Amino acid sequence: MQYRKSQRLISKERSRTLIELEVLAVVEQMEATWQSILASRQNVILAGRLYEAEKRQFTLGLRTSTDVLDQQAKLANAQSAEIKALTEYQIAQIDLAYATGTLLGRPRFDGSRQRRNERNLFKDNGLRNSKNFAKKS
Repeated sequence: MQYRKSQRLISKERSRTLIELEVLAVVEQMEATWQSILASRQNVILAGRLYEAEKRQFTLGLRTSTDVLDQQAKLANAQSAEIKALTEYQIAQIDLAYATGTLLGRPRFDGSRQRRNERNLFKDNGLRNSKNFAKKS
């Protein structure tokens, strides 16, 4: 009888430890994807500025239309990378909900810090549709 009780206790502790490790791994993943969002946002801003500069130089006759189109393609690639980073962050949020067992219930994880970070990112960098994204998070 005592042996079974010890085994259940050990099994319970092992499960608790595995859950804690999974949650910590997902939180680290969220932090990494958040950094990807910040980096990709900066890349979009830079690519947009370079594209505008190419267009101005084209108007002055200093660049060819190929140069402008190349820069426009780079801007599109940067925007795609940003969308991918945002998607990966949303997936990490779902993974966190799953790891904490709150996928179908009321969340126990306080994501208010992340939501504040998201709102600040949108405010600081003037993202379009930022209100919609911030409300979903």
